[in-house]
Amino acid sequence: MDTKISTYIGEFIATRQIEGLSAKTIAWYRWLLGKFVAGVGDVGLGELTITQAREFVASLQTAPPAMKCTLKDRPVQGCGRI
Repeated sequence: MDTKISTYIGEFIATRQIEGLSAKTIAWYRWLLGKFVAGVGDVGLGELTITQAREFVASLQTAPPAMKCTLKDRPVQGCGRI
C-alpha cells in the first residue's frame, strides 16, 4: 500500500516545527498543503502525477485575488517550491 500524501505532510510540518519555523510559516504550510490535498485527494504518493501537481499550481495562478497564494512578493513561485 502506498503511503498517503497526508502522512508526508504531517511529517513535513512536524519537521519544520522542530526546526523552529514561526507559527505563521507553519500555518501557511498547513493552509497551502491542505489546499493541495483537497485538490488532488489524499492519494498515495505513487499515484500522484506531475499533471495533477501542475494543475494545482495553475489553479493558484487563476484564483481570485483574495484566494491567491503569496509568499513575500512572489505569488505563485512561493507555492510551487514546496
